[in-house]
Amino acid sequence: MNSCFLDTNVLVYLVDESSSYHLKVKKMISQFEKNNTHLFVSHFILAEFIHVFSNLLQLVKEKNIYGNIEIALKKIGLIPTISIISPSEDFVFTKSVIKIMEQYKLKSNDAYILSILKEKDIPYLATFDQILIKAAKKLNINITKL
Repeated sequence: MNSCFLDTNVLVYLVDESSSYHLKVKKMISQFEKNNTHLFVSHFILAEFIHVFSNLLQLVKEKNIYGNIEIALKKIGLIPTISIISPSEDFVFTKSVIKIMEQYKLKSNDAYILSILKEKDIPYLATFDQILIKAAKKLNINITKL
């Protein structure tokens, strides 16, 4: 595997040490690093991460929400092989998102992920989202075993 896109849930489980998936994701990221696998996220994924992680911190009544978000993002950014990618800046990409939404009955965030994977020719996806996995397989996108 030479490149893999990380979904939001993978990032959340990586930094949430109380998650039952934390050790599994941490081990997977270590294996990616060992194999020099190029990892990708998008600005959209990072924005979604901030939203989800801040909600989790609020649920546990964390007082330093913003500080903890900064620490979590720094931890993600320290992964040696991770990069932020962006889709093309035109309406062709947006149309592809809508087409995937319609064809696979997906929410826009999942269609965005699949569209960027197709556009950037990224062969693997790491996610725990079963709906996203099902659609990705139909688009011949490989799912990383978690």
